[in-house]
Amino acid sequence: KWGQRLTLFDFDLVWEKGRWAVEKAGSRVLNSNTVPEDPEVTSLLRREHRKVVEYVNQVIGTSVVAMSAADAPWKDEPIIDLINQVQTETVRAALAGGEYAALPVLSQASCFSRTAGVPAGEVTIKDAAGL
Repeated sequence: KWGQRLTLFDFDLVWEKGRWAVEKAGSRVLNSNTVPEDPEVTSLLRREHRKVVEYVNQVIGTSVVAMSAADAPWKDEPIIDLINQVQTETVRAALAGGEYAALPVLSQASCFSRTAGVPAGEVTIKDAAGL
């Protein structure tokens, strides 16, 4: 659903006292569903789009239970613990064998989307990206 809307900001600037100042500001939302598809652009991007879809649909793991972020902004949820664990393990692996390998690793994760989740069963890059 990325790219469905674009916010256009308009700023009227004036040069005052040796610097730019905003005289007037405005904005409006542009919806992509109000613009017809451009066949030339679609044709140019088709192959790359297919590659992206194949990439994000790659299975990267499995989960024995579904995990939701719906309550994560105000409640401890396993999905946030999972993110912290993955971040910690990734940093530890990157530091292994180096001068900082003995340092403690801290991880912090926040819920950016209440609709994010991990399904039970196969987990894809697309699922992880939604977190």
